[in-house]
Amino acid sequence: MITEHDIVQSPAWFPLDGNADTMRLVRLDESAYRAASFLDQRLLAGDYSQASCRSEIVRTAAAQLVPRSHYVFHTGHVGSTLISRLIGEHGSFLSLREPALLRTLVHESTPHDGGEGLRPLLALFGRTWRPSQRAVVKTTSIVSELAGTILAVDDRAIAILMFTDPLSYLRGILGGPNSRKDYHHDPSDEF
Repeated sequence: MITEHDIVQSPAWFPLDGNADTMRLVRLDESAYRAASFLDQRLLAGDYSQASCRSEIVRTAAAQLVPRSHYVFHTGHVGSTLISRLIGEHGSFLSLREPALLRTLVHESTPHDGGEGLRPLLALFGRTWRPSQRAVVKTTSIVSELAGTILAVDDRAIAILMFTDPLSYLRGILGGPNSRKDYHHDPSDEF
């Protein structure tokens, strides 16, 4: 059984998804964080322990923590995953790449709460293995739209924004064979 203490003391139990009643957590060690391309449902394909607990336990644990991360915001397809991996190779940083719950919360949050809905989640993502270590959260591109709100909640954070000019972005996103398949227009798909 996962306790508040387990959650507060270590980033080992990563909150993957949940609802108002139950939270699913995945047990990761430092090397698993480093290896994970993205901290979303793709983790379920790995051989990681999973557990569920009452969401209230996670919320109570998060209330005992303070947000203390740095951030990588981006427009997508600009090398942010590579930068996050490079940062995470330094022992002073724990990189978290695109946590699924952050994306979910962004879709559910209201723009007028001043970021208070984000505070508990940002506090959970700020947990590290050592006091001298700092978490670096690479958001998804859609979460980057809330960079100002996130930085207002986590006011000691340092952030970078990665982007490129529109033409380079389009060349990159449409340049590969799979991209062209994704964007192929089929008139039979129209309503």
